[in-house]
Amino acid sequence: MNEIKNDSDLLVSILDPISSWPDSWCGVIPYSLEVQVTDSAYNPQQNESIIVTCEESVEITQLNSPVTNVAGAADILVDLSNAKAGMSLSLDVSVEAESTNLGEVLEDPSVDVYILSDTYDASVKFPAAVNGIVNDDVFDSETLEVTVILTNSQEGMSTSNDIVLYWGDYVVRSPAITENQYATFDLSGREELFQNGTYKYAVSVVDVAGNASFSNIGVVVVQRANSAGSNPYLNGIDIPVADNNNGYINRVQNNNQLVEVRFNGKDPVTLDDGTIIETPFIQADSGTFFVTGYNTDGVVVANVSKDLSSYVGSGGSNDYFTINMEKEVSPSFFNKIGIGRATFSYNLTINGVNYSVIKDQIKTYNVNVTGP
Repeated sequence: MNEIKNDSDLLVSILDPISSWPDSWCGVIPYSLEVQVTDSAYNPQQNESIIVTCEESVEITQLNSPVTNVAGAADILVDLSNAKAGMSLSLDVSVEAESTNLGEVLEDPSVDVYILSDTYDASVKFPAAVNGIVNDDVFDSETLEVTVILTNSQEGMSTSNDIVLYWGDYVVRSPAITENQYATFDLSGREELFQNGTYKYAVSVVDVAGNASFSNIGVVVVQRANSAGSNPYLNGIDIPVADNNNGYINRVQNNNQLVEVRFNGKDPVTLDDGTIIETPFIQADSGTFFVTGYNTDGVVVANVSKDLSSYVGSGGSNDYFTINMEKEVSPSFFNKIGIGRATFSYNLTINGVNYSVIKDQIKTYNVNVTGP
C-alpha cells in the first residue's frame, strides 16, 4: 500500500497497485487504481474527487471522475493508449483541492507502472455467451460466470492472490476459488454489467510476492430487448433514510420498515435527439423495479423485482413517489444480505421503447442489518 501523510492530515493511499501492465492491454483494458482517502485517525473521507496525472511525456486519459464512497474508497480507470512496451510510467494520484473538506492542497502518492511485452500467463473464459452474445434468454436463464486459470503455475489459485476482473469500464474483485485450480466471478443478475453494448474483459492475478499474471482479452456483445441498460435516460432513485445515514441501510431501518425507495416522476427525461418525455411514469405502458444484493465478497446473494404496472399510465405520478422495500417488495431482502451492498434501478416501456436509468444514477447503498 502506497500512502502519503501530508500537512493537512489527510491520508491518500493506493491499495495494492499493479506495477506492470501488458502492452496489448494498453488502450483496450483500462488500467485500474483503487484509492482510499482517510484523515490522520483513519476515518474514511467521503465525496472526495480523485485525479491521476503522469509525470512522463506520455499522454494518459482518466476515463472516469470518481468520488470516494462511505469507506473513503474509489476505483480510478486510466487509458494508457499511448504507452508502449519498455516504458515506465509514474502515475500521480491526488485529491482535488476544491473537493476536500479540509481545503488544503494535497501531496500526491504515486505508483510506477512498467509496460510489458505481450505475455499471457492466465486464461479467461465466459462460457455463457453463445457465439459471444448475451441476449435476454442467456441473461435470464444462464449462470453468468467468468472463469480464469493460471497457465504457468504449479500452485494454482489461492485466496491470497489479488485477482481482478476488468469488464468494460467496471472492476470486479473477490472471486470464488475452486480447489485451488481456478477462480470464478459470478456476474449473474448484475444488470449494471449487462447493459446493451460491447464489453472487452480480462483478468489480472497478483501473488503475495507481487508477481503479476495477465490473461487474454475476451469480447462479449450484449443484445437484450429487456436490458436495464437499453436507452439509459431515466432519473435514478434515492433512499432518504440511507442518504441521511452516510449511505447505509441498517438494522433499525430494516426492522422498522423504514426503507422507502423514492422515484423521481417530477423531472422530465431528455433523449439524445432533444425529444423530451415530460411525465415518464404517466406516459409509460409498463415498468419493472429491481434490486440486487451482494455480500462483502461481491457475490450476488439476493435478487428481487417488482412490477411497476400500478405506478405507470393512469396510476403514474408527475411528482416524487415512494415504494417501501419491506412492505411492498420483500420483507427479507436485506436480511439475505446481512452485511454487503445493494444496487437499485428500474426500467420503463414508453410507446414500445424500453428505457433505463442513466448509468451514473444507478444507486448502490451499503447494507449492515446485523449490527446495532
